[in-house]
Amino acid sequence: MPVYNGNVKQKDLYFGGVKIKEAYYGSTKVYSAGYPTGTILLETSTAGTYTLKLDYTQKYQIIMVGGGGGGGYFTNFSEYGYVAQGGQASMVSGTATLTAGTYTVKVGAAGAAGAGGYGGSGGDGGDTTFAGNTAGGGKGAKVAGYIGEKHNGYGGTATVVTSGLTGSNGAQGGTSAKYGSYGAGGQAGGYWSRAGGPGYIKIVAVQS
Repeated sequence: MPVYNGNVKQKDLYFGGVKIKEAYYGSTKVYSAGYPTGTILLETSTAGTYTLKLDYTQKYQIIMVGGGGGGGYFTNFSEYGYVAQGGQASMVSGTATLTAGTYTVKVGAAGAAGAGGYGGSGGDGGDTTFAGNTAGGGKGAKVAGYIGEKHNGYGGTATVVTSGLTGSNGAQGGTSAKYGSYGAGGQAGGYWSRAGGPGYIKIVAVQS
């Protein structure tokens, strides 16, 4: 329940210069310091490293997806059709209490498609990491026609250290998106291949 001063909703309340964490009317909580439920602190599928400052210790809904592995492709004058699919990324998700502070966030890049020619294997997808948790990227497909190597990329592995979050590993050669349009392994087909799906993270505040 929000608290108002006149018609202005108060984000923070103080008593004698000390910030109040919670306030009750009888046994009913009427105020809790923190971001309102639904406040998006970070949402991006652009690969890179970010700094995230959380002003409040509270619950947050977290979705993390690694980058998908790239598909592989090989062809030459005598051999055709050496193609394989990239590995699906893993995902970490759930609702967890995070301590106020500054965090480093990394969003994994999509694995590149195999360029063709001898050893046209797909690139590995990047890991998405936050608060010690990792949504591992999918591995790129391996293709090398002259030596007969061809296999789908392995799925990414999720590592979870924060209570309230769960991990879901990716499938080998998994070309379905892991979440939304993110984390798919790159497809392979007749004489072509595609890059994997991008990584992704979303962090949303939840008031208890």
